Amino acid sequence: MESWQINLAKEAVRKEILQLITEQKEALIKAGPGKDKQVHELVDDLHNQIRLRMDVIRALEKLDIID
Repeated sequence: MESWQINLAKEAVRKEILQLITEQKEALIKAGPGKDKQVHELVDDLHNQIRLRMDVIRALEKLDIID
C-alpha cells in the first residue's frame, strides 16, 4: 500500500470516528442524566466502535512507517 493510499484510508476512518462521536453526543443529550439505560448501552457500543477505528488508524500509521 502506498503512502497516499494509507493517508486516504486514515482520513476515511477519522470521518467515521467523528460521525460516531456525534451519534454519542446526540444520544446522551436525548436521554439526559439517568433517564435511559439503553442509551448508555448504545453509547458504550459507539465508544467501542470508536476505539476499534482508532486501532485501525494506529495500524495504518505503522504501515506508513514501514513503506
